Amino acid sequence: MEQYHQLTEYQRYQLAALRKEGRPQKTMAANLGVHPSTISRELHRNRGPTRLSIASSAPEDATTAPGSRQGGQDRRRWDPLK
Repeated sequence: MEQYHQLTEYQRYQLAALRKEGRPQKTMAANLGVHPSTISRELHRNRGPTRLSIASSAPEDATTAPGSRQGGQDRRRWDPLK
């Protein structure tokens, strides 16, 4: 089994440009030399209502601590009695 490697900052900017062109994920993966699931994970990680584009914050987000992207202590627990 191959080891997983994260995209570099340069690859993230390339991904943003390819996505803006409307290229399919398989084509993006081939152009970047990575597995299509890597592209899928990267697009999923960087989507959301506050994201304007992947390239706008992807390099900064990728260098933050993984726990901070998951919500960490800010995440509130659901209380069924309330």
